[in-house]
Amino acid sequence: MKFFLAAAVLLLTSCSSAQKSSEVSTIRMSVAPYLKMTCAELSTERRVVLEKVEASRAQVDAKYASEKNTQIATWLS
Repeated sequence: MKFFLAAAVLLLTSCSSAQKSSEVSTIRMSVAPYLKMTCAELSTERRVVLEKVEASRAQVDAKYASEKNTQIATWLS
């Protein structure tokens, strides 16, 4: 019974291409736009970028959870 349960969990979790935010690869960006900014401008830009990153992270993780829940519900029905 434990083997069946472990196999079912493995099967359920391996069927989706959804990724957690921690699994999304990063991209390199040019530093050119930031070279002429003052410290205050850089600080503001950093805050804006971090807010966007957190919002994107939350959105990706919510989508991941939604896809996994849908997948489990589909397998159970």
